[in-house]
Amino acid sequence: MGPEYSEMDLPLTEARPKGTAGGDAGGASGGQKSKERRSSGSKFKFGFGRRKVDPSTLGPRVIHLNNPRANAVGKYVDNHISTAKYNIATFIPKFLYEQFSKYANLFFLFTAALQQIPNISPTNKYTTIGPLIVVLLVSAGKELVEDWKRKTQDQELNRSKARVLVGTSFETQRWINVRVGDIVRVESEEPFPADLVLMASSEPEGLCYIETANLDGETNLKIKQAIPETANLVSPSELSRLSGRIRSEQPNSSLYTYEATLTIGVGGGEKELPLSPDQLLLRGATLRNTPWVHGVVVFTGHETKLMRNATATPIKRTAVERQLNVDIIMLVGILLLLSLVSSIGDVIKQATASSTMSYLYLGNNNKVRQFFADILTYWVLYSNLVPISLFVTVEIVKYSHAFLINSDLDIYYPDTDTPAVCRTSSLVEELGQIEYIFSDKTGTLTCNMMEFRQCSIAVMHHFLTLLATCHTVIPERKDNNPNEIKYQAASPDEGALVEGAVQLGYRFLARKPKSADTVIMERLSRDNPMVEATLQHLEDYATEGLRTLCLAMREIPDEEYRQWSAIYDKAATTINNRGEELDKAAELIEKELYLLGATAIEDRLQDGVPDTIHTLQTAGIKVWVLTGDRQETAINIGMSCKLISEDMNLVIVNEDDMESTRNDLSKKLAAIKAQKSSGAEPEALALIIDGRSLTFALERDLEKTFLDLAVLCKAVICCRVSPLQKALVVKLVKRHLKAILLAIGDGANDVSMIQAAHVGVGISGVEGLQAARSADVAIGQFRFLRKLLLVHGAWSYQRISKVILYSFYKNITLYMTQFWFSFQNGFSGQVIYESWTLSFYNVFFTVLPPLVMGVFDQFISARLLDRYPQLYQLSQKGLFFKQTSFWAWLVNGFYHSLVLYIVSELIFLFDHPQADGKPAGHWLWGTALYTAVLATVLGKAALVTNMWTKYAVMAIPGSMLIWMGFMPAYATVAPMLGFSEEYHGILGRLITSPVFWAMVVILPCLCLIRDFAWKYAKRMYFPQTYHHIQEIQKYNIQDYRPRMEQFQKAIRKVRQVQRMRKQRGYAFSQADEGQSRLLQAYDTTKERGKYGEMKSVRSDTRPQ
Repeated sequence: MGPEYSEMDLPLTEARPKGTAGGDAGGASGGQKSKERRSSGSKFKFGFGRRKVDPSTLGPRVIHLNNPRANAVGKYVDNHISTAKYNIATFIPKFLYEQFSKYANLFFLFTAALQQIPNISPTNKYTTIGPLIVVLLVSAGKELVEDWKRKTQDQELNRSKARVLVGTSFETQRWINVRVGDIVRVESEEPFPADLVLMASSEPEGLCYIETANLDGETNLKIKQAIPETANLVSPSELSRLSGRIRSEQPNSSLYTYEATLTIGVGGGEKELPLSPDQLLLRGATLRNTPWVHGVVVFTGHETKLMRNATATPIKRTAVERQLNVDIIMLVGILLLLSLVSSIGDVIKQATASSTMSYLYLGNNNKVRQFFADILTYWVLYSNLVPISLFVTVEIVKYSHAFLINSDLDIYYPDTDTPAVCRTSSLVEELGQIEYIFSDKTGTLTCNMMEFRQCSIAVMHHFLTLLATCHTVIPERKDNNPNEIKYQAASPDEGALVEGAVQLGYRFLARKPKSADTVIMERLSRDNPMVEATLQHLEDYATEGLRTLCLAMREIPDEEYRQWSAIYDKAATTINNRGEELDKAAELIEKELYLLGATAIEDRLQDGVPDTIHTLQTAGIKVWVLTGDRQETAINIGMSCKLISEDMNLVIVNEDDMESTRNDLSKKLAAIKAQKSSGAEPEALALIIDGRSLTFALERDLEKTFLDLAVLCKAVICCRVSPLQKALVVKLVKRHLKAILLAIGDGANDVSMIQAAHVGVGISGVEGLQAARSADVAIGQFRFLRKLLLVHGAWSYQRISKVILYSFYKNITLYMTQFWFSFQNGFSGQVIYESWTLSFYNVFFTVLPPLVMGVFDQFISARLLDRYPQLYQLSQKGLFFKQTSFWAWLVNGFYHSLVLYIVSELIFLFDHPQADGKPAGHWLWGTALYTAVLATVLGKAALVTNMWTKYAVMAIPGSMLIWMGFMPAYATVAPMLGFSEEYHGILGRLITSPVFWAMVVILPCLCLIRDFAWKYAKRMYFPQTYHHIQEIQKYNIQDYRPRMEQFQKAIRKVRQVQRMRKQRGYAFSQADEGQSRLLQAYDTTKERGKYGEMKSVRSDTRPQ
């Protein structure tokens, strides 16, 4: 086996090759009939068997052209993909593992097992195992429904249609049946079914346009080109005669690199040709504005680069669930303590008073054996301290919250008909505790639609000519309307500038091959009269968050150009240090330039982004932006979206090696700490770090320094980061900080980050659905995050916290009366209440109040939660479900149970003789006490309800009515049917007893008067923040805070002008070398016909 590799390299599921993949026989499973096949590597082992070898650690795979038998030997994975959590084999073990990782379910399983032991359980043997099965079935149903949705989406994709070369024609097959080595045809607007090597296209030079929005979030088109030796393979017959092999790198996660060679027969021999990323078409990309392409499949399914960038669908647990596990352990500890006390009491009673209990025939009873048997008996008796109904209730409440999110019209995006979709309902309360948001930029914060907004012109003709000609834009004409031109740009900035030139009368018509296309930089001669005016304009543009560009020119003598051209050509063919050599060549000619003017382009933000980010920061949430963009672009966007404010100092880390990065981070961290320790007012900081420096910063020995620096900054922007780096940053924060993290993105490059965070949010729509499919919640626009967190998140957290605490309380209140009774019954294990009535307590009579509170209660309205985002910090800091809250509710339950037990005992003193001289009896007292307990816990529910709706009325008073109707019917029918005979003869005496009715009224008041007094004192004398807002809501008090938006806006602009650096970007400099080289050789005056034949050359090729 090869060396260990990062978990970030794992595919989504466990799909792997059956055998060793590599050698000269690489390929996919071939030689089979064209039918839908399961993944050969999806067999479930659940911890057994050897780990599969990672393909990326092996040698090159060899793919034979038009030879499926040879390719079949490699047994590579098929082309299916799966984002589901389960399959038929893994559902039961994975589901049971997930469910029994919840300590409560283990507790109930153990208790149910004890109830099956004869002479141990004082209750019916089915009263625990029955509800536990119901709980598991409800949870299983929810998981199956959610996973079925994922599986359905996967099947829809796997069953998409592809055209595969079979013999001398292309046949339509499903994607799942595409194999390594197949030659496929993809037509315009279609996605690529697998990773392909481009062989030929409809364009003369074998070029094609692709859109990689689903891979890197960029909607601008990229250009790929087949090698000249295969660019003429335009017909199926020519392709079918092609023989040779591709020696390719093994599957890996790098989206931007590819190394391979193509060996084909030439003149009786063989010729080996290099293949590079220029020929690689990735799954997840889409063919645009090119009629068709032909390609050879090199990677399929979970071995494609897209899927190698995704991690396994994780099983996420919320902070509330983890806290609940701790509370369950504490309750079990209390239960064990009560069992020990009761067991010790029983042993002592038998040892000291055996002579008075001769009727029990104790004899020489083994005290040790009796002690342990008693522990098990009391364990069962007190086991309902842990409410089994709680977990069903919480699951229903969470599912209801997901439904409310899905149905919220405020977070529905009508432009693309995209509602919010909560794909993982088990995480809804986590939305209320987010401390860090990690966001992609392009397509998430911005629309990625560039608009030419302003310009500063010194020389009109030269300026517009330069805009119309010096770029890498490709003009495309439509056959049905040759006069209509659509410009395809590798850089959206360039597209905006060319469109701007068209609007001003300078129209770019066609591209001819040219020798060089250098980047013009700011190297002006001294004779430039418009410099100062242009600089002022640049500052104004930058202040408005626009992307700025300077344009300049110089007339070059022919001789100088010939000399420089030779130097440039030599640099362009250098193997080592090509970039440095090109920079040196540029230095020779880019000098003494004459300034022509400047342009300002806007990458328009999505609606509401600045306000959303500002509001989230006000709510105490830190926002980090992780983007593939260059530093200048990211800073501009950070300023325009209010992530970076005018009062922030930029902390920029941009180093080229490990040691420099270490020194820079350490120096900056020390300076910030020194400033804080000196007592000076801390400055607001924004950390800007590029991808290369981040690579070093994420190393084990440096990551803590980087994180310490980052958390001291109010905002963080990571530039030029890869998809894996995004996930690693999230995992770094997750590993070292006790904070809840949310990641949001829109492209496949964001999937790893989304899955690494506690909560993943995908933006569905323009950029594809890969992120949305892998996310826990999908929304249509970034601005919807505001209501999702501040309203739905806060509501979910507060509601679920109350449901959990109230459920603990109501069970403590009832079942602790059993413990107090044990001191009176000689620790015999005798129960107060009839067994089935005891079980129905959680199932029927107290199930509705927590359910209604969990679904409908609002501690503050949506309007005020949005108006006062600071309220989010209540849930963010865990105010409603702290350990102290848990103990407060528990102690309250102990107190109420003690009051109920003692007062009821005093009322039924001496067994409460009846008017006919007969005693009331044990079961009459037990039923009366049960009714008083029920009235008390329902009264407590009424006291903690914030908003009374018709559902609350139906649930709280309604539950009491259900009991009052159930009890007479059950007490009459059950004894007649031979069970629950404890109720025999008590109904008439109970309902005619004024003592019973007095207990039902007086005991709850005695218990709850303390609760009411505490609530009053807390709100009147020790109010918390949300108490004030509740008063504002109750009395509809207007917000009279002074509004100074216009004044503050003017102040911000002045400060920004004063503090801001001169933001002069160079739009063309971001075009990569490969794209520029392809475009320089592209002649748009030539094209192929429908059948691949060359068409006539256009004569109208002049820019005008």
